[in-house]
Amino acid sequence: MKKMTKKTKPWAVANIDQQAVRVLKKLAAEGEGLQLEFKRKAAYPEKIVRELIAFANTEGGTLLVGVDDDGTIPGT
Repeated sequence: MKKMTKKTKPWAVANIDQQAVRVLKKLAAEGEGLQLEFKRKAAYPEKIVRELIAFANTEGGTLLVGVDDDGTIPGT
C-alpha cells in the first residue's frame, strides 16, 4: 500500500488498493493448483514454510495468505 504524504491524494491510495483487490480476486478465482496455494491464516508458520519449500522444489508459485480454500477473500 502506498504511504500517504501531504502531497498524496486520498483517492490515489484508494485506487491502488482497489487495483490490488482486483488482482487478488482474479488470482483467487483461478483456484488452487500446482503453482497457487491459499492459506486462510498464518497461525502455523511451519505450514507456510512447507508450502514455500514445495514451490522452491518445483516450478515456483504463489502463496496467498488470507484467502479461504474456496477462493473467497474475507473482508472484500
